[in-house]
Amino acid sequence: NTTIYYQLFDSNVNQWTTGKSYKTAPTETTDNFSFLAIGDSRSGMNIWNQVSNLAHSKEADFTVFNGDIVNNGGSVTDWDDWFSNGQQFVENNLVFHSMGNHDASSVPTYLNIFELPLSQPTGGTELYYSFNYGNAVFISLNSEDPSNDAQYNWLVNTLQANQNKTWKIIFFHRP
Repeated sequence: NTTIYYQLFDSNVNQWTTGKSYKTAPTETTDNFSFLAIGDSRSGMNIWNQVSNLAHSKEADFTVFNGDIVNNGGSVTDWDDWFSNGQQFVENNLVFHSMGNHDASSVPTYLNIFELPLSQPTGGTELYYSFNYGNAVFISLNSEDPSNDAQYNWLVNTLQANQNKTWKIIFFHRP
């Protein structure tokens, strides 16, 4: 329940960015929070720009992004466009991603771009993970690898470890 203020140093122009901020999670006993669920910005950068500006104007505690962030996960231009068109939102909001089929075209690029939580104590990876927020557990699954036994076993263990949570919310790209 703390506001973190930060700046980034841009070595290309040898200067600091303007100040940014985001708020950390409330205490685990909270039962009052809000979040946004969005996804599939893919190749619609004009629409993503509108959605990100609208999302930024909302006072949600965080966002879950349900994959297909870009059209081609291996394209630096696609990622640059996504960050540029969602700059205000991305710089000031906590976002948890799940990978979509278009992002999966370059898993190493995806993993290099985002720092996603590793689930404790049940393990997980950055491609499937969980986090607790207030009285809820949020579980991100990798729908691009649905027959992965390790992911399935991890999911079962995660649900068992979080039986006391009021809410169990699972998010992923493809149903």
